Amino acid sequence: MTNMQANDSYQHSSNLLLVRQLGLVAFAFSFMLASQVQAQTAASEMEKCAMSQKAAKNGFFKISLERAGATGFEWFAQLPRNGQVRLLEQGEESSKPGLAGGAVRQWWTMEVLKPRSGKQVEVELYLFRTWEGKERSAKHCLAKISVE
Repeated sequence: MTNMQANDSYQHSSNLLLVRQLGLVAFAFSFMLASQVQAQTAASEMEKCAMSQKAAKNGFFKISLERAGATGFEWFAQLPRNGQVRLLEQGEESSKPGLAGGAVRQWWTMEVLKPRSGKQVEVELYLFRTWEGKERSAKHCLAKISVE
């Protein structure tokens, strides 16, 4: 093999290596782009729900929602900013204890402050993974609470 043939062979293998590297970079970029598009689509197609509930005359009420276990998703309650509702207690219970990934019911006990008949307040609930944040919620529920 002459020097010129060896140089051509080296140049050819260098070009192949460069093409492979560019292919991997392009694949990684397309995967990142697809993930970003999926995330934006999921956020824009957030499932919404609404519920109405009565609070007792003393202002106490309980909200409960179900979620799938072992998915990383959790419900988070956002109380009104005007201070009309106070969170007293929250918790969760598995529908089938010991079953990994089974349904989980989350609940909140709250109180309407200064309750009076006919008073209405709203509590927003968001289902999301903590590391993704509320803006990437899978579900948004609006609970309308009216005092008896």
